[in-house]
Amino acid sequence: MIIPNSKFLISRRKQLELTQRDVAWRVSELGLKLNDNHYSRIERGLDDYVNIKLETAFGIARALEADITECFEVKFENDVKEFSLSPEQKRKLKAGSKQTVKAGLGQYLKEYRNSKGIPARVVADAIEVHPSYIFQVEKGNASFEVMQKVAKHYGFSLEDINPSVSAPSK
Repeated sequence: MIIPNSKFLISRRKQLELTQRDVAWRVSELGLKLNDNHYSRIERGLDDYVNIKLETAFGIARALEADITECFEVKFENDVKEFSLSPEQKRKLKAGSKQTVKAGLGQYLKEYRNSKGIPARVVADAIEVHPSYIFQVEKGNASFEVMQKVAKHYGFSLEDINPSVSAPSK
């Protein structure tokens, strides 16, 4: 809900020496529909005018040459403290899942390659894949077999990185 800060709206309008009609006219000049009667009701914070359109709120703030946060307060009727995970997020974050392990291995391989200054093309040529595939490996979007080949090229195995990976599996 967008709730008017009545005290601020009134004091700012008076400070600028504007009438309610002047404010409504300025808002309408911005291409928004607002007459002085509606503005009067918004300014007074009447119950039927507490949830106004966002564009109208911006128009009023602009007409009063003020920041929208000074003129209005936003309140969520159904405020949620914490969102629950979607089924897709739960699947991806499942502890010990194959994709999570692959992502961790890929990240390690990427960090190792970058720390040694090895170009992706050199690794790709060594294990006979396209250079762009090395980046997929480093994102965890490759088979364990290919990841093992990259690790072997670097002089270690996937087991050295993560003991839970006992052998390349599909």
